[in-house]
Amino acid sequence: MIIKDLKKILRDALDGDLMSFNLLMQSSDSELSKVAESIGDLILKKEALKAVLEAWRLGRVSESEVQLWASFAKRGYVPPISRSFRGFIISYDAQFEDLIATIVARLEELGDDIDGTISGSEREGMILAIRSAIDSDKPALTQVLREAVDGDLVSFYLLIRKSDSELSEVAESAGGLILKKEALEAVLEAWKLGQASESDVHLWSLFVKRGYVPRSPGFKGFVIDYDEQFEGLIATIVARLEKLGDSVDGTISGSEREEMILAIRSARSESQAK
Repeated sequence: MIIKDLKKILRDALDGDLMSFNLLMQSSDSELSKVAESIGDLILKKEALKAVLEAWRLGRVSESEVQLWASFAKRGYVPPISRSFRGFIISYDAQFEDLIATIVARLEELGDDIDGTISGSEREGMILAIRSAIDSDKPALTQVLREAVDGDLVSFYLLIRKSDSELSEVAESAGGLILKKEALEAVLEAWKLGQASESDVHLWSLFVKRGYVPRSPGFKGFVIDYDEQFEGLIATIVARLEKLGDSVDGTISGSEREEMILAIRSARSESQAK
């Protein structure tokens, strides 16, 4: 299997996709070892547990599949460990580490002679605990989303590292998102001062135009409108920034960038004068 494809399968498995997990388990030790060498950070999030528990509740996966997945999430491999593959290093989302660790440990006990039975009500309690944690986290992530739309590139990168399920949850409750000229000015100034790269600016412009950055199809995107008063100016600049890196029109000179900044400032001055 191509390593790039296997990395995607691994991340999907860790996000609670048990079909991907079963594919992962069919890979050879040598393939898994190669992926482990270059995969980067692997973070288990509460949304993954929710996905697994709800799939189990709906009868889409078996108790044994849930137990194997939990064992993998806890150890980074499915026992017994082999000599040629030592496992992935999987961390738990620090903000919800205790909740995640408690549920993973309980799921790993499935099938055990002593504590191996989880009733429907106990499973439902786990799901409700996760949903409660998700609800408590929404305001913080919603704020990150609004700051990203306002041109804060640190918040933007925090946002796009979130899972599809997290983004979908926030999209349902975020309310109106309006891109304003001040956000464009902030991004252009950060680029001008060397605080953001050309690729940062390009990726952000893709996001504010489409509501998402190219990623897996599990997230359909946010609805981002442009400030009606300056819609033409905003749309023109966003479209230009989106072309950064293009083989034909992908270069924006310092003077062109300065013209964009001046156009935004002029629009603000005219607005204030009215």
